Amino acid sequence: MDYTPFREHMKKAKGLAPKIAKAARELATLLNEAGEVGGGVAPDEFFSICELLDKTDNTENGGHNQYIWAAVRKTITGTRHAPTSDDTELKADAAPRAVKTVFSDEEAEAAQQAEPNAKLIRVVVVPMKAGDKSERAPEEEARNMLHYAWGKAPHLPTILETVAQAAEGWAPRESGAIGAAIASRKASPTTEYLRAFSEHLRRDLPGVILSGSIVTAMAGTANVVLNDARLDVSTDDVRKAIAARPVEDSN
Repeated sequence: MDYTPFREHMKKAKGLAPKIAKAARELATLLNEAGEVGGGVAPDEFFSICELLDKTDNTENGGHNQYIWAAVRKTITGTRHAPTSDDTELKADAAPRAVKTVFSDEEAEAAQQAEPNAKLIRVVVVPMKAGDKSERAPEEEARNMLHYAWGKAPHLPTILETVAQAAEGWAPRESGAIGAAIASRKASPTTEYLRAFSEHLRRDLPGVILSGSIVTAMAGTANVVLNDARLDVSTDDVRKAIAARPVEDSN
């Protein structure tokens, strides 16, 4: 197996980490400067994660999850806004309808006769006495709580600093047999194969001791699998490759 692509990926990832940290901090600085302009000039999307979620469609994977995201977006953000392309009541080819506010059945009937296509909004007035407590619908309460909570969330520049710190602490590495194979600084088909081989044994046979007989078998197997006349894998090669593993000599 050629482990060169995995080494290249790790090399690229390690080079990306400082670039991501730098870019995140530069963007955070620019956004903070925009906020200092004042006067409500900068758009809310520069700071509010809630606004970003509310205004961003999910176009990933060809928009595979867009319909689900459109259905849950308002619930997650707790915001109210004018109907968008997500709303089933508003389509590009739909004719606009007049909206009428009515307070009684009589008004509703008259409005419907006057404009059959009008959308009616029925307003119910409930008299209240002094001391009565106004009750909100559960959906309204939940929306208000979410809206309040999002208002206390960190702004985008602060979150970008978290991204920068994560990038600085990022130590890209492969796991399992691939990770074991490319753990050495220098690429070597023999060493990479033997390290991956020993990792498979360790995972498949927990507690296994790489004894002299197993080391000999590994050397023989490596020669067969690698099938390279230029290579002659010895037990010493195996021992060096798995130096970090416990090896028990049968002699």
